[in-house]
Amino acid sequence: MGEQITKFFSKLRPELSFSVTQDAWTAKLGVNVASRSEEHVSLLIEALNGLEALASEQPKTRAVGLIIDEFQRLIEIGGRQAESQIRAAIQRHKHVGYVFAGSKTRMLTDMTMDATRPFYRLGTIRFIGPIPRIDFEKFLTDKFRRSGFAVDDPAAITSILQFAEDVPYNVQLLAHTCWDQLRGRSSSESVALTTEVVTSSMLLIARQYDPFYTQIWAALTAIQQKTLLAIINEQGARLQSQKVSQFIGKGASTVQRSVSALIEKDVVREEEHEGGMRLRFEDPFFGQWIRAFPGTAAGLLLP
Repeated sequence: MGEQITKFFSKLRPELSFSVTQDAWTAKLGVNVASRSEEHVSLLIEALNGLEALASEQPKTRAVGLIIDEFQRLIEIGGRQAESQIRAAIQRHKHVGYVFAGSKTRMLTDMTMDATRPFYRLGTIRFIGPIPRIDFEKFLTDKFRRSGFAVDDPAAITSILQFAEDVPYNVQLLAHTCWDQLRGRSSSESVALTTEVVTSSMLLIARQYDPFYTQIWAALTAIQQKTLLAIINEQGARLQSQKVSQFIGKGASTVQRSVSALIEKDVVREEEHEGGMRLRFEDPFFGQWIRAFPGTAAGLLLP
């Protein structure tokens, strides 16, 4: 296997290591950080072709697949030419299955449904929403109870998911902070998970990340800051309404440019919702920080 990896991925600095404790080999493929950005797509093509060659020498019973997350970033960096190059490579591959995933669903939809684009109807499209809340609630409840903490009020678990907007990373962070808060209590205190514990844990996270969030907030224009406040209060919808325009003090076209800038900065993203589009924070806790600090302090939250 080592010889095959070196052979098929020679331009990508293949590295092999063996774990004595796990009795397993690990292979890593890297690039020179000093390489020019325009070379990155060609290096990716090299990697894809190498994977196909490696897969072709495996037994037929050994399936090979590759998942590329946030695939739209490749197109943002490499442009339409990158689409054509990647399509030209993978359409010749017969031994590797591909999953191209990403959070910017509008861009991915344009790539796969526009007849003029290289990825037009290349494969099956799947929209994956959040983890079903009932499953998430059961998982979290079981974890807290196994740790010895009572969960008498289901609203406590629901509030974790609401604060985190069902984003797994944020759910994990908030749940762990709640767990840490409960663990730090003395034996004479209540060790039950409550909505008060969740709220205080959320505020603790907002304070811990305050320097980071403050930098993001300070880098935004006043109009963009007001747009974020409107997004919070309108739950990401109806940003073209007269109410929002009056609140921001600008016309609908200016509001739309502000939204586009926030999307470009990866502060918010568009998401299909109930037959339309709504805006969501890339980091839900940034929205909670805005609620807790600049929005409340300035008294700018919509009624």
